[in-house]
Order: sequence, then C-alpha cells, then structure tokens
Amino acid sequence: MLFSGIMQIKYDKRSNIVSRRILNKILKNTPKSVKEQVYSDHWRKESFQEIYKNIEISSLNRELKEFSANNIIKCSYNPSFELLNTNFDNCNYMDIKSDIRKHRDKEKTRITPPVFINATILDKNPWLRLIEWHNRTWTLKGLVEKWLISPDSRHNIWYWKY
Repeated sequence: MLFSGIMQIKYDKRSNIVSRRILNKILKNTPKSVKEQVYSDHWRKESFQEIYKNIEISSLNRELKEFSANNIIKCSYNPSFELLNTNFDNCNYMDIKSDIRKHRDKEKTRITPPVFINATILDKNPWLRLIEWHNRTWTLKGLVEKWLISPDSRHNIWYWKY
C-alpha cells in the first residue's frame, strides 16, 4: 500500500484521525507510538501526503538505529516544520498546553525516538529526512549548539529505508 492509500482508510471525520484498529491490522510490525503519531494522526494531512504519498509502506524497512547527534541535526525536514525550528534560547517545549503535556507524559512521547526516512527515496538532500518528533530533534540541536551535549553523542531514531 502506498502512503496515499491511507486516505482510503476509515477515519474520524471530526478529528481527521485514521482508525487505529484498522492500522493495527495493516501495520502489524510497526511500533505503537509510530503508528499512532505518524500514520494515525498525521498521514491524512495534506502537507504529509504531498511529500510521502508515493512511498510504498509495505516495502519500507523500519529500524531502530543509533546515530550521532551531529548527523541527526543536519537532517532535512518538511518546510512546514520551519516555524518550530526556533532558537533554542526561545524554545518553550516544556511550557505547552496542559492537555498536550499530559498526553506526552502518558504516552511517553518525550522518550520516543524521532522518525526519519532515507531522503534519497524522496530525491532530497541531505540523506536523512525528519518525518516526526521535530520538537525532540530541535531540542537536540539546541543542546549540541550550546555544547550541553557532544555532537558525537549517540541517539536512537526510527530509520526508514527501502
């Protein structure tokens, strides 16, 4: 199934969220956090479909891999994320709406590795493209820029490739 096929899956018309029950049947080997955040919550969004619609989901190899902070923060990303790529001194990632903070605490999304795809699949450079968990990635970028952690420090990410 292509990512664009998600548009044919049953979804909640009020929230625009794809049915998690159906996704569980289709994406059996995909981690729950990735299924819920990436496929269920975001894949009906026009900006995601425009970029990823022609990727064959069943052909993707999804691996939890370790990369250096330096490689992670040099990634390419959806231009709509640009507003979120703010100066670390001004970021308020911990000071957000209480319902979002409660959800992130309950679902442990603060510790969920970000999702990246090999950007050559999309004919993009650099080779690593951020799909989701941009706040974690920008926070990592700020920590490296402020020398609070080493650019050589190692971090887990979900890495998708063919």
